[in-house]
Amino acid sequence: EEVITRLGELGLVIDAGTLSFGRPLLSPGELWSGGLDTGPGYSCTVCQTPVLVRPGDRDLVRLRYGDGQVVERDGRSMSRKESAALFGRTGEISEVEFVTTAVPVEP
Repeated sequence: EEVITRLGELGLVIDAGTLSFGRPLLSPGELWSGGLDTGPGYSCTVCQTPVLVRPGDRDLVRLRYGDGQVVERDGRSMSRKESAALFGRTGEISEVEFVTTAVPVEP
């Protein structure tokens, strides 16, 4: 239950077998305060896979695969197949990145 609550606070939603980024419950100040090495954002893990969330000027999902391939597309959701690979801990996906307009960065 605690894990599900924390994911919701961070804006990660698991619904109908897919991982998506929704609206976080935490304030922008709490979310972006820690930052990543490359700027504002935060990270966590889902099924032992790093998930990064960054503010941006458009919504997109960027997936890094174990073989070095990077797939990027508009939107806030992984496909059912991608999510199954993540939830199954296959190692096929090495990192998930959500870039979002859903949460502004406070000045």
